[in-house]
Amino acid sequence: VPSRRVPPLIQGQGNVFASIFDLGGKSVTSYVRKRFGVEYFLNEMSKVYELVLFTAATKEYAEKVIDVLDSKKLIEHRLYR
Repeated sequence: VPSRRVPPLIQGQGNVFASIFDLGGKSVTSYVRKRFGVEYFLNEMSKVYELVLFTAATKEYAEKVIDVLDSKKLIEHRLYR
């Protein structure tokens, strides 16, 4: 397996975060870039709709990412693979 370099945008970028999770007994680091406006979008949509999120990702991985993206807990229901 080739070694992966940490993307340079992690250094000092507020819209990029690392998520470390366990995958079959192996520690895996995933780097996620938060889209511009996602917080505004969730905030505005939560005023009008009940927010439900479905992801094909595993719960262990998705929970950590969603917790960062939805820090205000606006998504009312989370559905996983």
